[in-house]
Amino acid sequence: ALKAYPPPRLERSELYEIHPVNTLNAVLVRNIDVENKNPITGYFASDQKWADFEFSPQFFQGGQSAESVPGAVVEGKLSSNPSIPLGEEIISVLHFELSIAPKETRQLFFLLGVAAGDFEKAKREVDGAKRKFAGPKAFDAVLKSSEKSWNEMAGRLLIKTPDDEFNRFFNVWSTHQLLNTALFLNGGPKIEFREKMQTLGALVPYLPAEVKEALRTTICYQLRDGRALSRFSTFAGVTSDEEVTMDNTLWMVLTTCRYINESGDFAFLDESI
Repeated sequence: ALKAYPPPRLERSELYEIHPVNTLNAVLVRNIDVENKNPITGYFASDQKWADFEFSPQFFQGGQSAESVPGAVVEGKLSSNPSIPLGEEIISVLHFELSIAPKETRQLFFLLGVAAGDFEKAKREVDGAKRKFAGPKAFDAVLKSSEKSWNEMAGRLLIKTPDDEFNRFFNVWSTHQLLNTALFLNGGPKIEFREKMQTLGALVPYLPAEVKEALRTTICYQLRDGRALSRFSTFAGVTSDEEVTMDNTLWMVLTTCRYINESGDFAFLDESI
């Protein structure tokens, strides 16, 4: 997630800046490639204070040979070094010193994610997320809310056959894969117009309101002569491709018709996009 965009033409090592924040019990990392057009900051945090941390997989896991003993084992602790050797990938490890009595239980909450922006943006996001999620009551409330949203969405299109396994495959697994596909396609540096429309068409019965909004933001890449750009980008400063595949508009029409047929929202046809 922290790779630079656009990716380099030649193989090169990624460069990272690491920033531990004791007041938030968090460690923050950002890519410092000067060509990076998509600056984001990764964070790993907990509700408990950590003793030390590690970002170097070489130090934490050891080298490729069997004789290479991890530095964390030799030293008996993590390095807490806010940098990694050039050319290494990056990991996030936090070490806690906890005393737990017999039959006692302890609950720790962890937060892993990325913020669109710099260290300050990530700090605000971590602080807000910890207030919202940390603690058993808060976490249980969010869990119930997510479960309710999923059941409402998945319950809009259900099949019931005598085969319980087939029902589970269609009602749970296929829906889950459809949403993962939609998220994956939206995360790329450039989005395929045709594939976007195909995915939206499949999502109509589950998320009609979200599909309508996505249609608005995608149809605008149709040209005045009726054709539509094959690939467009949502990143600032990144130009869309000039290539135009002839069936792009066909998929747009099919998806729009399906949305209107499922929702009855004929007023959508009167919108100027």
